[in-house]
Amino acid sequence: MPITSISMTPLVLEVHPSVPAKTLKEFFDLVRSEPGKLTMASPGAGTTNHLLSELVQSTLGLKWLTVHYRGNAPAANDLIGGQVQFAFDQISVGLPFIKNGMVRALAVTGDHRAPEMPDVPTFTELGYKDLDAQTGSREGQSGGETIRSRADDRNVEIARAQRSSTTDWAAVVTGWPA
Repeated sequence: MPITSISMTPLVLEVHPSVPAKTLKEFFDLVRSEPGKLTMASPGAGTTNHLLSELVQSTLGLKWLTVHYRGNAPAANDLIGGQVQFAFDQISVGLPFIKNGMVRALAVTGDHRAPEMPDVPTFTELGYKDLDAQTGSREGQSGGETIRSRADDRNVEIARAQRSSTTDWAAVVTGWPA
C-alpha cells in the first residue's frame, strides 16, 4: 500500500533521427498515414511507458507496433540503433540521448515544460491535455501497524528531510545509513 510519493518523473515522446516528423502534429500525421508501420520501444508490458502509448493510440485512433523489452536499457539501445522508431520514455532515461542528438524529443508529459528541455512543449500545451502520465516512486507499508498514523509520521519525516540541505533524505526514505 503506497504511503507517499517520493518523486514523479515526466515522460518524453522521443523519435529516432530517421523519423521525418519534427513536431508532435507531424508525428501523429505520419502514424495516421501508415497505420501499424512504426514501431514503439516499451521497457515492458504494463509499464507507465506502455500504458501511455496505449492511451495515445486509443484516444487518437492511432495504430503502431509495440515492441516490449526487458527494461529501459535494451529499449533505448534499439531506439538509438534505429531498430524501432520511437519511445515514450522517462526524461531521466532519454535526456542524455536527446542532448547528444541520438534521438529527438517531440513532447513531454506534465503541466509544465521540463526544465531540462525548455524548448520541448508539453502534450497539454499542444492541445492533448488527456495524454498525461508520469512514473512515480513511492514508499509502501504493509501489515501490523496502524497504517494511517505511520503514513502521517513518514510523510512529515520525508518532507522535513527534503527541505533540509544537510539531511540525506534518501537515507531517511530508505532507512539506510547515509
